[in-house]
Amino acid sequence: MPDLLFLVPSEKFIEMVCRICNDYTTRTGIQIKVECLTIAEAITADFSDSIVIARGYMAYMLKRVKPEASVVEIPMSVYDILEAARCARKETGAKRLAFIAADSEDFEASVIDSDFFPDIVGYRYKDEREILPYLQSARRLGIDAILCGDCVYEYAKQVNYPAVLIGMGEVSVQQATAEAIRLYNSNVENLLRVRRFESVLQNVNQSVISTDNLGRIRVFNHNAELLFHISASTVMGKDILDVCPEIQEVIDVHPDGCQISIRGISVFARYSPIYISSEVSAAVITMQEISDIQRIEINIRNQLRTKGFVAQHTFDDILGTSSAIRKTVEFAKKFSITDFNVLLIGETGTGKEVFAQSIHNMSSRSSGPFVAVNCASLSDSLLESELFGYVDGAFTGANRKGKRGLFELANNGTIFLDEIGEISPYMQNRLLRVIEAREIMRLGDDSVIPVNIRIIAATNRNLERLVETGEFRKDLLYRLDVLRLNIPPLRFRGKDIILIFKRFMHDIDSNNSGRMHTLDSSAEKVLLSYNWDGNIRELRNICERLSVIVEHEVINASDIDICLGKSAITCDDKLSFEDSIIKKELESALSSYSSKKEMAEALGMDRTTLYRKLKKYGLV
Repeated sequence: MPDLLFLVPSEKFIEMVCRICNDYTTRTGIQIKVECLTIAEAITADFSDSIVIARGYMAYMLKRVKPEASVVEIPMSVYDILEAARCARKETGAKRLAFIAADSEDFEASVIDSDFFPDIVGYRYKDEREILPYLQSARRLGIDAILCGDCVYEYAKQVNYPAVLIGMGEVSVQQATAEAIRLYNSNVENLLRVRRFESVLQNVNQSVISTDNLGRIRVFNHNAELLFHISASTVMGKDILDVCPEIQEVIDVHPDGCQISIRGISVFARYSPIYISSEVSAAVITMQEISDIQRIEINIRNQLRTKGFVAQHTFDDILGTSSAIRKTVEFAKKFSITDFNVLLIGETGTGKEVFAQSIHNMSSRSSGPFVAVNCASLSDSLLESELFGYVDGAFTGANRKGKRGLFELANNGTIFLDEIGEISPYMQNRLLRVIEAREIMRLGDDSVIPVNIRIIAATNRNLERLVETGEFRKDLLYRLDVLRLNIPPLRFRGKDIILIFKRFMHDIDSNNSGRMHTLDSSAEKVLLSYNWDGNIRELRNICERLSVIVEHEVINASDIDICLGKSAITCDDKLSFEDSIIKKELESALSSYSSKKEMAEALGMDRTTLYRKLKKYGLV
């Protein structure tokens, strides 16, 4: 079928209409076909894929009999009617005229009422059966001639009534064709919009059902068919509660969503009513399998992990049975279920970040990012750009695309500000603004960005004393110190030291030489009596040192003392502790590489330096 079908009332118009339509086809590319059909032929034709242009009674009948068809009526212009009237007076000498047209025909009523034809009479018919009675009425009134379209013209000839056919001027044809093309373009745009919607609907990774204001199903996408094991055609028009009675709980109790079971499959369902004039006119129901949601969450966490924004530790990673650490963990778990800011106080190396990550992972924000920043390791300017981000041109050397700050990256998650006691007064002011307003402004920008974050701060300094000396803002301390967690130093945790030591040694030995070390009682006494100023971090360092230098399996007190620097390592050259470590590394390398060249490259030194070191330690 052509894009447009132009139905002319008489074959004498075909040439003129084809000329005009060909011009439109050349300019628009829209295919237009011109035909002369009877009303009976037009009624039985299939116009489902075309827009039809017709005039008079033909247009009227097509609209009535084929309401699904797109019909554009050719207007009966003033000039067409005036020209027909002029011809009637000239050809028949008529004094009085009657105008008979189908009820749908578009003509200018002002023509009938004009002073140019004071005696003109107008008739409108809705059915052909009305035409003859109108002609009889006109004859009784003394009408000399009839102005009409093709249908009335044929009836007038049958009863020998003078009639003049109202022509179809080029202007009317152009107007109708232009309107049909506009309608065609509009239909194409609407069709594309519908196709896009259908494509999205069928490819979205959710079951989507839409209902009307009475709860009858109007949309049932492919995923819904798979979930319910029924085809869309079998449920269209049915009540949603007949198809899915489980949705009643969602509608009545949990419109924002809840878990329900469909055919034994756990799904998360959400009900979204659509309001027009404060009344529900439709609704959209979405369902997604819980397994899919969990898989998506895992993927997101994997992506965050790639960027380093995932908390690795949980409370299970905090070893110890002492009352000091158990009470601390108990408080931390209570803090986790709230969304208040937390301040972690503890000496260096006590595991403040492990606690921060554990709190995050047990909180409602666990699926969000965990962003950690060491405030002491960055200058003011660098810390500001890292925390708040910047826009293009904010400063010399700035990325042309700008950069999101860590506060933005932590949105809907947790930001961990370690060494908070080291930040400058200027940065304290900036941080206070973030905590109060929960919004940030990138460097070089003039707009604010809202952020939904939880702040966990940590320090090994006495912030109250810093407040007294004016080094730390009191109002900032109060906002950070909503929930305080004091993490005990290792020396207060008793036999936790041995427990943690053994775990460290096992993990380090497993990844090292494969030699699994154990402790004797003398070594345990040394570990328990040591002060551990560096806490857990220092304990791990000692374990790594022992794993490298102790060749026998049972670690004794002497081994511990040597690694703690309490006594020197006994060796032929009376080497220092550091020299003995270097010598062991060189000895290990000598047995691993076949040439001095390979050995030098592996150790990152030139061969001259290598030979000098080998000679120094008596290895050549």
